[in-house]
Amino acid sequence: LLRDFLNVNDDDFKLCVAWLLATLRTGVPYPILTLLGEQGTAKSTATRLLRRIVDAAVPETTRPPSGDSDLFAVVNNNYVLALENISYIPPELSDSLSAIATGAGLTKRKLYTDGDTYSSAARRPIIMNGIGEIATRGDLIDRCLVITLNSISDEERIDERTFWAKAETILPSVLGGLLTAASVAMYQLPHTRLTSAPRMADFAQWVVAAEPALPWQAGEFMEVYAANREAAVLSILESDAFARLLYRIALNGFEGTATALGMMLEKDATEREVNQRSWPRNARAISERVTRLAPALRAAGIDVDRGRRGNDRIIIFRPHY
Repeated sequence: LLRDFLNVNDDDFKLCVAWLLATLRTGVPYPILTLLGEQGTAKSTATRLLRRIVDAAVPETTRPPSGDSDLFAVVNNNYVLALENISYIPPELSDSLSAIATGAGLTKRKLYTDGDTYSSAARRPIIMNGIGEIATRGDLIDRCLVITLNSISDEERIDERTFWAKAETILPSVLGGLLTAASVAMYQLPHTRLTSAPRMADFAQWVVAAEPALPWQAGEFMEVYAANREAAVLSILESDAFARLLYRIALNGFEGTATALGMMLEKDATEREVNQRSWPRNARAISERVTRLAPALRAAGIDVDRGRRGNDRIIIFRPHY
């Protein structure tokens, strides 16, 4: 029933269903569903639809909060965190979203007091949408299910009133199907083993355990999930100027300090790229960025190692040929 209301391909539909199923389990990290698409692909409508199935709170979506305090205020009043129309995720928000999907706490000083504090903790499912690649940091994108919505022709497009009138008739049945799948997963989970465990192993095991009650053949989810993760990780090397230039250097091999690497990168970069907010400004920041990009580089066939040359710490790139 749900399939007709989402303009995604069959593989991405499986990932949408998997994310919905994940929201029904507590106590483990959640994947982050990321809906991408050009203007007019119904990203907002798809976000609201998927969220409404498992969390009917209002407002259905929100803009990204400006800081952790505002973020936790939204999280504490919603089960699903639904972020709308994101164009850029700053590093601080990227880290916070990763932490909330995994489970995180916040301790702040109480207002008008000197030493009193209050604490808040949360682990929440997250869904967000945007036009371009919005998750670019490796630790965040490694938790993401990246879905690309298809374009909608004028002949296929319908008005919102008609869409929601039809959608409301199927939502109870869709939730019922998910609950049936969750009950199968609860029964099968103690006997379910993965041949290889991805980063979000609890999520993957849960969906595999539920596959007898899901609308695809056993084993299909892990194939789709692995391909989606690989494509998402590799996209980091294309969506960020620093990562793209680093990949070009790494293809030829490199062994040297972070400072030397930074000089090579700045030599190849444009002034606009170097002036971007995300461009690392010192050796420590460069070394940290290389660490974050290491999984993407390995997925692209480049080993990343560390070593020493005298008293200097060095970075080593060895491409596979």
